[in-house]
Amino acid sequence: MSRVLFLDIDGVILSGEELWASRNNRYLPPAKIALVNEVLSRTGAVVVVSSTWRAFDDCLGLLRAAGLTAIHRDWRTDREARTSGGIYLGEVRGHQIQRWLDAHPEVESYAIVDDDDDMLPSQMPRFVKTPFVTGIAQEHVDALVAALDTPLPLSV
Repeated sequence: MSRVLFLDIDGVILSGEELWASRNNRYLPPAKIALVNEVLSRTGAVVVVSSTWRAFDDCLGLLRAAGLTAIHRDWRTDREARTSGGIYLGEVRGHQIQRWLDAHPEVESYAIVDDDDDMLPSQMPRFVKTPFVTGIAQEHVDALVAALDTPLPLSV
């Protein structure tokens, strides 16, 4: 089964507290990476980066160096020029995720973890929102596992 976790970074792995406390906003806390890895190990899912970090040339290397265990070969949603300084121009993140899913019909289940809720209505049952200030916690892990353990409805 193909399972995908769409991952935001700021507000999920890198919480607001960590951003405010550190001048190095590319540091990815091991405890938060461990929580994401728990989701991956419990479900067999792989990560696709939906964060604005996907545009950084070193994003994939940073995630691997931080210890993220399972990353999809097509590891990020599109990098089309739809942003200006990290601000989406009239498009919600859910559209980017849907384009990725449309290009990967083999996906049988997915979940989204983000601190913003700019998802499509059809994605909301698979969406887990984290508080920007604290990021991912154990209760989010459990909710993501439940979403990933729920197969997508069969297409007609």
